[in-house]
Amino acid sequence: MDQDARLALFRRYNPFTSSSVGDPWEDTYPDVPSINDHAFRGLCQLIEQKTASPSLNCAGLILGEVGSGKTHLLGRILEQSKQSRFPFAFAYIQPLEDPEQTYRYLLREVMINLFHPLETSPQATQFRRLVTRVVHEGSSAPALPRRTGITPALFVEMQQRAIRRLSTAYPAISVRFLQILFQYAVLERRAAAMYWLTGRVLDEADAALLRVPDRARASVAMLEEEARDMLVSLGLLLTRYRQPLVICFDRLENLETDEQTHALGKMIEFLVDKAQAMLPIACFRGLQWEEKFRHKLNQHVSSRLETNTFELRGCAPEQAVAIVQSRLAALPGHHDAETLWPFDRKELLKTFHLGLYSPRRVITLANQRLREILAEEPQPPVSPLETLREAFATQYQAIVQDFERYQPDRGRLRRALELYVQYGPPQCLPLESGQEKYIDFVTELRLADAEAIPAAPLTDPEQHHGSAGACLPPGIAVLPEQPSGRAGYIR
Repeated sequence: MDQDARLALFRRYNPFTSSSVGDPWEDTYPDVPSINDHAFRGLCQLIEQKTASPSLNCAGLILGEVGSGKTHLLGRILEQSKQSRFPFAFAYIQPLEDPEQTYRYLLREVMINLFHPLETSPQATQFRRLVTRVVHEGSSAPALPRRTGITPALFVEMQQRAIRRLSTAYPAISVRFLQILFQYAVLERRAAAMYWLTGRVLDEADAALLRVPDRARASVAMLEEEARDMLVSLGLLLTRYRQPLVICFDRLENLETDEQTHALGKMIEFLVDKAQAMLPIACFRGLQWEEKFRHKLNQHVSSRLETNTFELRGCAPEQAVAIVQSRLAALPGHHDAETLWPFDRKELLKTFHLGLYSPRRVITLANQRLREILAEEPQPPVSPLETLREAFATQYQAIVQDFERYQPDRGRLRRALELYVQYGPPQCLPLESGQEKYIDFVTELRLADAEAIPAAPLTDPEQHHGSAGACLPPGIAVLPEQPSGRAGYIR
């Protein structure tokens, strides 16, 4: 490939356009192992200790400013979990919106991560690996019989034997949780079992199929307690098989209210003190940790996190060059992994000689230099609105491509509606939060050349008709009091 053709390749595929890692599961960008290696090795040692002693009360704290590689480091932990001789489970959790669903949110996000397909096969998941071990508890033979050799009667016998063994070893384990694990092993019941395990409300047919109570009749407190019990039971299974679960809380700068921060502390305290074999790791921006979060969290939680603190550092000059080289090597059609062309090594080392740049800043500077080499005009400033549009488009595509990974969340939907009302069309005026369980909030809607009318949105993320039946009457009840009002049902 001649020089002009190679430059044309860079014009089509600029490897430095993006400098952020969206989700560790996506495995988007190449890794430079030496960057923040001290933090990686420290976290691996912590995980090894948790593997050896599942009841060890500990947590981890990663501190780093914007672009320092926090999410990328979590991606390295995920890759380590796949390659480790003694595999551990991994869950990546973003901030919750609704503090009233603290344990249900934690349960749902943990299970969605455990259901995430591994690279080897769409059917291979962290959860399936665990279920295989549980089913093996019910086998009287050293090895599991072939699937075709398991009759319904043998399956029931295996389930009963496994539940007896596990309940004897761990009296606190939930029998119903174990029963649903066995239902997951049955292909015809797997979808319903997965839905139940994430804490969702099943429709009548699926509830009957799994023989579980109807959650639609349960109170918020009962649902939270059930989620806690399921997480405790999951921890006991992970303890038995020496397979800890590393739970990574990221993007915590998006916690806006004290209630959300306290809910995070509640989750971490539970994982450290109550749920065995679970290791919480929280990622904060360094300054925000000191100025905002450290004093808002329970002192017990803060001290547990700070016991194992890992501060991310800027890139040394050679590390910065390695980032540039790794991005170049990942370019489609660029086969020479050793070359830095079209960059000059000495020039790059001079640019990064201070050794203070974050990985994101290194990529930004490389992008600027590449555009100069290609004789392209400097990129115009990007407006906040355009940044928001790009972020929305990226997140939209991620959700469309993996609906299972992004389950509907009423808290996020409600927050999106609140932001729309607050910053959207001027004819929307927020008034008050909804006092009824199903009404999100009440606003006034001003139509063209008309008086303001009250409007109440009702979001319903559940996927069964019973939820619709429970959600619609409160909206309808608003209308006789406000004949000109509107109740919007969002499903």
